Amino acid sequence: MKKRIICLIIARGGSKSLPNKNIIKINKIPLIGYSILQAKQIKSIQRVIVSTDSEKIMKISKNYGAEILFKRPKKISGDLSTDFEVFEHAIKWLKKNENYKPDYIVDLRAPEPIRSIKKIKQAINIILRKQNADSLRSMNESKSSPENMFQIKNGKYKNIINNRSPLILNNLINSKNKKYFWQNGYIDIIKTDTILKKKSMCGTKIIPFITKEKTYTIDYKDDLEKISKILKPYKKLLI
Repeated sequence: MKKRIICLIIARGGSKSLPNKNIIKINKIPLIGYSILQAKQIKSIQRVIVSTDSEKIMKISKNYGAEILFKRPKKISGDLSTDFEVFEHAIKWLKKNENYKPDYIVDLRAPEPIRSIKKIKQAINIILRKQNADSLRSMNESKSSPENMFQIKNGKYKNIINNRSPLILNNLINSKNKKYFWQNGYIDIIKTDTILKKKSMCGTKIIPFITKEKTYTIDYKDDLEKISKILKPYKKLLI
């Protein structure tokens, strides 16, 4: 039976680091428009829904083809609100108001506008083949290891992993040949039951989806010029 797959794009109006970040235009396209247009090109994604507390984002998202089913409640639109709360709210709204339950939810974050349509399709195909998985999370290989990371507390610094001092770790770091990965926000796919039943955005059975492409996140004003140059040729894929 064909799986129900939706894309849920979450974009609240408040952003302290860069006000109105999600609707700032980059090469004449609002930032959130990129994620919407990408999702609209994937045939296996049956619905593209935006969850927001902003009237402006609602209007712009609708113009780019997304469904606006509700205005996100203020209680899950604050600085400390979690993705889990927002996703759970959308799922329960669909069930209550439409008696509709998706099998999988594709998470395309608005602040990461550069993605390959081919890679999105690939990620969806992978999780559909591994139906016992709770989620799929995109990752990049890290150039540094946790053994090289330290915290400073009371004027002293300790390794974040095992609380050892730098002198003790010196020989250990050079003797290890491990690969480490960090979540990059390129794409995540979550099984709906992982959210509803396991109360988690990832569960325990997570498929690592390695993306070799460099990822870009817009958080500050300085990021805009850099991203706009990269998106100039990329824009042609979206229009």
